[in-house]
Amino acid sequence: MIFPMDFAVYGILSICEITYFTQAMSVIPSPPVRFPGPIASPLQSWQSAGFPGFGSLFGILALITIVTILPTFLRPRNITAAPGCPSAEYYLYSTACGRFCYRYESSACQSWSSARATCRAEGGDLLVPSECYYQFFKDNAQQNEGSCNNFWLGGSTTTPGLNYVSVRGDPIPGTFPFWNPGQPSGTGGLDSCVEMSKTHSHYLMNDGVCSVNKGSICQIFV
Repeated sequence: MIFPMDFAVYGILSICEITYFTQAMSVIPSPPVRFPGPIASPLQSWQSAGFPGFGSLFGILALITIVTILPTFLRPRNITAAPGCPSAEYYLYSTACGRFCYRYESSACQSWSSARATCRAEGGDLLVPSECYYQFFKDNAQQNEGSCNNFWLGGSTTTPGLNYVSVRGDPIPGTFPFWNPGQPSGTGGLDSCVEMSKTHSHYLMNDGVCSVNKGSICQIFV
């Protein structure tokens, strides 16, 4: 992907090259151009009037072209969204379990219910924990850290510590291999929502207090 800064550098280099070319052309003597008949008279009049030669004139025209076109390249460009995804914030991911768009939200920290409402408003839901692709999201979480490093996932329970169910209605068993050791714990009867929590540089699953503001991962099946 090329960013506006790249165009700026490219434009500056182009102007420098044109300036150098113009100066080089101005010191190369141009052979006199002679045309038979009446054409010779207007051309000779142009040169005798002191107007620039063809080398300098070409440089000036090229410079005007660059100055005119460069602002077009420097305008911000819309990044095209992945096919089937609602916006450029989403990435497309395909697995044996299905094809879906996803995005990490690590700057706007929200409670579990608010994070879910945001995902649903965009046409999806919080990421469903699945053995098919959890490793991928676990491995990529660190690259998507922001002001809120832990991420809400699409799982909850009405009995803290027991019977966790995904937002799609599938059970999330306690034997799921990506739970943190000792999880789910249902600590204090308040840990009812599933999160991806950073522990010793690894992102594993915990059950957490649903009202605490965290990041989230949205998922839209396409």
